Amino acid sequence: MPPEFPSTARLMEKLVSYPTDAQTERGKKGTTEMLNYIRELVNVHNLGYCWLQPFGSTERQMHNAYIDVGRGSEVFLVQAHGDTINPYPFYNNSGVDPFRSSQVQGDDDIRNGCGCGDDKAGVVAALRSLPGLKDILESTDRRARILIDDDEEGQSRGINAAKEHIRGCAWAVTFEVRAGSKLDENPCIVYGRPGRMDFNVIVEGLRTEHIGQARSMFCSEYAHERTYRAARAIDKIDLDKLPDLPEQDDRDVIQMPPSRCQPYLYGMQDPNSMTVPRYGRINVQVIYTNAGLTEARIESEIRKAIETALGDTWFDVKKPPNRETDFLEPWKEDPDHPLVKSGLHHLEEIIGCPPELRYGGGTANECAIAHMGIPVITLPPNMEGEHGVGEKVRLSHIDDVMVPWLHKMAGSDRSHIHWQN
Repeated sequence: MPPEFPSTARLMEKLVSYPTDAQTERGKKGTTEMLNYIRELVNVHNLGYCWLQPFGSTERQMHNAYIDVGRGSEVFLVQAHGDTINPYPFYNNSGVDPFRSSQVQGDDDIRNGCGCGDDKAGVVAALRSLPGLKDILESTDRRARILIDDDEEGQSRGINAAKEHIRGCAWAVTFEVRAGSKLDENPCIVYGRPGRMDFNVIVEGLRTEHIGQARSMFCSEYAHERTYRAARAIDKIDLDKLPDLPEQDDRDVIQMPPSRCQPYLYGMQDPNSMTVPRYGRINVQVIYTNAGLTEARIESEIRKAIETALGDTWFDVKKPPNRETDFLEPWKEDPDHPLVKSGLHHLEEIIGCPPELRYGGGTANECAIAHMGIPVITLPPNMEGEHGVGEKVRLSHIDDVMVPWLHKMAGSDRSHIHWQN
């Protein structure tokens, strides 16, 4: 007889104990160990068929775990990502062990630890749902494919590697964190997502002309002033008011966020001087909800704004090779989509009041799934402080909201859902 299936608290403790920062060798090893633990857990309790997808041609590093439950012809996807960010320097000198899930302020319902909410809470919810999910799917024509993917926090390599294994799913739900969420927020359904891309701006200082000074010297004050002037110009760019872009008439109806450029100063630098900076560096994150905004157009608007503010072209704008997310057009995921309505209906059954519906704030994985032609919505875990020392999650939200919601979605009457358009 197999041992008792682990509790939510025990699963959280176990998953947090694995370092899964997939950008490091330590994290790659920890991810493989975590996925092997999940496979063993599923097999020991006979909860479905679990198999692991290797990264590249090596079996030493596993990429994704898939758990198939049920034998029906209609396949739906349940997705959460198992990797986390590199906890250092976020946890340096904090007195907190990043790989230990512990109580917060003496409340056993609130736990912290690296990645506990982003997104090991989603993984725990998927695993905790398995015993009930197996029973529900035995009497339906549905089959669940649970995907625990890797490297969402880097280049979304896990979800991209999963494409051939999830195409054809009729619908999908994800348990991904909503960025900027708070621990005391009410449950909500998230659909769609704005686009995101990053740019780096380098603002040159001016060489001094004083006799006797080295030719490579720059005016420190002026480099600072020019950089801040450029940042202010970037912050004032209003991408929504560009005259030749298609209008988004339904922006207010579906609560779409504005398209804007957000500058973050990285500081002053000079590789040849420890005292006088040669240039200022600005990181710019662009959030956009207009399909007409291309990378070239956004870069052009940034350049135009800086040149107007500085009166010269002593600057450069570059696109770093970081992850970017395509804009999910509203017609693909909208509040009248049957999947969205069904998700809201079943969540209201559980919490006893109408839940909130939010546009955007999901992850890059959610966007990738939708662009494969699979309708997808998200029920985020109840957490806050993603990517930092204060990351924490509420365990009762997993047991009382996330797991029962997935069970209701899986067992819902087909005539109520009308998944297929």
